[in-house]
Parts: sequence; structure tokens; C-alpha cells
Amino acid sequence: MYLPQLFTRWYELDHVLSIYHEEEDKAKVASVTPEYTALLLEALFWINHQLVPTLIHIEDNIKELTYTPPNSRERIEFVLLAPHRYRSFVQMKSFMEELEKLYARVKILEAKSTN
Repeated sequence: MYLPQLFTRWYELDHVLSIYHEEEDKAKVASVTPEYTALLLEALFWINHQLVPTLIHIEDNIKELTYTPPNSRERIEFVLLAPHRYRSFVQMKSFMEELEKLYARVKILEAKSTN
């Protein structure tokens, strides 16, 4: 129910971060990146009807999820090492686009299983 709102907020931040990265304004990037990263993690876990448990060893928790994009554990590990880097931003952008598609598939699967 809240995932569409989460996606909307994430795309708002995505637009802002794109500008900050383009301007190479590291302070502004650093100010927005925590929320941007948190929304990505929340989306991943919420699609699986779970809360984000903890960032400590999150890769182990991701391994247990039913619905994940390819190479999720490795990609999240890469992003969390330095989320403010431009390469992490690009990875998160791609990951969230995959999550949005996955969310649509999961909704269809869940609708079929209830009928």
C-alpha cells in the first residue's frame, strides 16, 4: 500500500541527486544520500512483506528474501560501502527501477493466488 508513495519520494530524490552529482556538490550529495539509500532498502524488504531488520550483515537477510533483483546481495554490499559515490548512485538507480518492476510482478502473482 505504501510502496507507490515510497517510489514517488525516491524518484523525487533521484532527480535532486542527479543534479547534485552533476554539479559535483559532495556536501549536498551527502545530505540526501541517506534517505535515498534507506528508501531503496525499505522497498526491497517491503516487497517481501518484511521490515528492514538491521544494516549489520544485511546481505544475510537479503539472502532469505523471496523476491529480489539479480545479484541483490552483492549490489547492496557495494552500495553500502560508499553510498555517496556516483557509481553507487548509478547502481541504486538501476536497482530501484528493477524493484519497481518486481513490485508490479509480485502484485500480479499475489492477486492470482488470492483468486
